[in-house]
Amino acid sequence: MLYKYFAPHRIDVLQNCRIRFTPPAAFNDPFEFRPVLKTVGSDPELQQQIDLDFNKLVDAELAKIGPLLSLVPKAQLDRLRANARDKVLPLFRSVEPALITLLKQKLDEEFNKHFGVLCLSEVWDSILMWGHYAYSHEGFVIGIDTKHPFFNQRRSASDEFGFLRQVRYQKSRPIVSLTSSEALDWFETQGGCVGL
Repeated sequence: MLYKYFAPHRIDVLQNCRIRFTPPAAFNDPFEFRPVLKTVGSDPELQQQIDLDFNKLVDAELAKIGPLLSLVPKAQLDRLRANARDKVLPLFRSVEPALITLLKQKLDEEFNKHFGVLCLSEVWDSILMWGHYAYSHEGFVIGIDTKHPFFNQRRSASDEFGFLRQVRYQKSRPIVSLTSSEALDWFETQGGCVGL
């Protein structure tokens, strides 16, 4: 059995038998669901991506020039291509802060669109919880049967959502890089306070 504290005006939860899964934007803690996004990737990771895509992108642009391209000697074209490729990473790093700002906004939008959190307590008699969540000790608490099938809707053993789990508090915000394995690990472990 787990418990949910309510303010007195939330009697509608009992009347309608409906409970809200809170989107991250409505959390009291402004840092919850917001890791420190430090970089879009390490230099080696980004360079690897540049190396994979650069020639394909340049070839597509050069194809637009048509027959005029045959007037440029291949050796000169190869030097221009190599010179341009060397400038991509520094150019990207110069615009990265603006990109990170946009990515943070997009992540917030997506989290709020797709995730809701049902926060429950292991205890029904916490003075702190009664004071904070039950409107100065005047509300009510309900017990929730965690053995109900609703709380175990995993689609597979590796599914990170659809089941209850205990929240893990940390002293500092995680620092992630979007293309690193840290980012994937972070998004996967957020299931601890995402799905249910």
